Amino acid sequence: MSQDRDVVVTLPLALDDATWAEVEPVIHAQGWRGDEGVRLLLGYGAAVHLDPPEEDLLRALGALRAELATLRHRAFLADQAVRTLRMNRTGLEASVAQARRSLRRLEREVADLRERARKAGVVLPEEAPPDPQAEARRRLRDLFARGRTE
Repeated sequence: MSQDRDVVVTLPLALDDATWAEVEPVIHAQGWRGDEGVRLLLGYGAAVHLDPPEEDLLRALGALRAELATLRHRAFLADQAVRTLRMNRTGLEASVAQARRSLRRLEREVADLRERARKAGVVLPEEAPPDPQAEARRRLRDLFARGRTE
């Protein structure tokens, strides 16, 4: 009796063999009766074209706002890291420039001292100290060679 009141519209439905061959396994896999399965599948298909409930939209909007806030925070952190790296690079470049100026000044001072020693008659040894860059490369090679376990 309640089943008669639930019926809104009765429709004759004709499916070709190919469509029924696709629909029937789905209905049986779900354990539905034939007419019940067709009604459910029609309902699922209709639901695709209906607007979702307002609370679902609000929930989705809240989730998207939270994701946007997270992305903005990550962008802020990335920007902060980039600024820090730029400041560090600027400081390092200034340190390198100062070291190069100091090196040139010390090289001039060494040359001046050699010239004064030569004028004073002091005989300087021919062998000069090793090139600082070559010495640094040698020390790095030695350091990394010790770490190998070949």
